[in-house]
Amino acid sequence: MSCAGAIATSYSHDSHNLVVLGRDANDMALAANQLIASGGGMALAQQGEILAHVAMPIAGMLSDLSAAELARQFRELRDLSSQVADWEPPYRVFKAIEGTCLACNAGPHLTDLGLTDGGSRQIVDPLIACREIPEPTDHNNNPQGA
Repeated sequence: MSCAGAIATSYSHDSHNLVVLGRDANDMALAANQLIASGGGMALAQQGEILAHVAMPIAGMLSDLSAAELARQFRELRDLSSQVADWEPPYRVFKAIEGTCLACNAGPHLTDLGLTDGGSRQIVDPLIACREIPEPTDHNNNPQGA
């Protein structure tokens, strides 16, 4: 299964800012804009479409839906999240994101200041230094295109 797309949530400790994770910039923007339009919540986007959305228009953390409808939407979100994130049950995708943003946890986490290291309490540059990658070679060890 190809896990591509984006996950967005406004329910993330400690600051409850909008958090968007993904592999496709367009899907990330789509999921983020869905939450902005609905006042918050959780959304999954893939290949230019919203797969699932739970609106939480009350402070970006609470829903005004009936308990039954909210439960149905959460089940749908949970079931479809495996299409976007390759995490096997019982791992909960959105629970992991919430914990990832909790600044008091050890290890790396996302905050409103950026990616931070819980041990050193330093902001971490999210870009990894580029390494030179050798050109691919054919079976005779000749550079391709030669």
